[in-house]
Amino acid sequence: MSRAILFCLVGFGLLLVQSTLRQLLPVVALVPDPALLLVLYLGLTPRQSAWVGAILAIVLGYLTDLLGAAPKGLHALVYVLLFYAARGAQIRLLTRGWIFEVWFCLLAAFLGGFLVMLGRALAAPAVGVRGYLVAVLQAAATAATAPVVFFIGRRIDRWTSRVPDGHERDSLKVPLK
Repeated sequence: MSRAILFCLVGFGLLLVQSTLRQLLPVVALVPDPALLLVLYLGLTPRQSAWVGAILAIVLGYLTDLLGAAPKGLHALVYVLLFYAARGAQIRLLTRGWIFEVWFCLLAAFLGGFLVMLGRALAAPAVGVRGYLVAVLQAAATAATAPVVFFIGRRIDRWTSRVPDGHERDSLKVPLK
């Protein structure tokens, strides 16, 4: 199975979990955005080409728009912008460790929430202070779940990788060159 298709299927599954949590939890602002985390992971990983990652960001963003109440195309645009921001951060910053993942995802989720709130304000101008509070709380919930989604992304990368792991190189099945 192609790596991009697998990421798309996992993203769709995470979006279904997100939409279920939105129905079950009384405070909608505490529901994380796992599709955004998957897009950020794709931007931060060096294994992803820019154009395939942008297409995946558009697909995941549009699926988020379909399952949410945002204007169609708003999350797709925001996810592509955040994918390229993560791509720039991957080139310039040290992107190792869960502490970086949490802080970067907190900043990116807040920026994404602000951009979505701005797009909704253009469509319906009654956002107010409550919209800012929702963006902050959802960014914190998203950042708290970042290590889990990044772990899933690393497992998909490891599963779809053509280069054997270190323990497989030591076996007699894969000779060293």
